[in-house]
Amino acid sequence: MIERERRTIERRIKEAKFPAVKSVDSFAFAALPALNKTMVLELARSEYVARRENVIAVGNSGTGKTHVALGLGLAACQKGLRGRLHYRRRSGQRAA
Repeated sequence: MIERERRTIERRIKEAKFPAVKSVDSFAFAALPALNKTMVLELARSEYVARRENVIAVGNSGTGKTHVALGLGLAACQKGLRGRLHYRRRSGQRAA
């Protein structure tokens, strides 16, 4: 049964098409003390999904938004949920 669950989780992660697989556990919270670690770990429980709430990460380049988002997505997949990471550019911003 455990092997089947592992394959199911791997399939969910693959279907999510994450650009990389990163976990919340591997995030360097010490490098960004302004980030509320308790809130991120609470979000990693994925309870916001059942409440049909969104998570929006806003901040400067290089502050770990994508890493945290990927970690939340991975945590959701591990809990049996499906996920997808969506990017949205600011109005007027051009694609690179």
